[in-house]
Amino acid sequence: MSTFLPYPETIFATFTSSSKARKQVDEVMAHDREFQEQKAERAKQPGADLERLRREIGVYVWLDSHCYGNGWPGYYYVRYHHPATWSITAYDTPALIVKKSKLRPDQVEFMERKCQETKAACR
Repeated sequence: MSTFLPYPETIFATFTSSSKARKQVDEVMAHDREFQEQKAERAKQPGADLERLRREIGVYVWLDSHCYGNGWPGYYYVRYHHPATWSITAYDTPALIVKKSKLRPDQVEFMERKCQETKAACR
């Protein structure tokens, strides 16, 4: 099974204003902060299943280097589920695609850190 898009999947991110892109990434950052706090609280509980906690809904990001999808390089793709659940046979639409050049430096730093965490989770 393959997915065919009649237009680049990054088209909406291309035309999104910088202020809206920054707001979207602020929401992603808030979601991640909340998730990390909940995960830390649950890890303190006796009998916590740390492997299950690690695979629960989090923020997973990768930077397209023109080898994924039909977009262009320089776009971050955001998903809210563990890479182990990513489908191999069908394209799973990201929750958010955002252009790197529209973000603030602190947001780029966050996204790069999440990219590294996603790569580690894939191993």
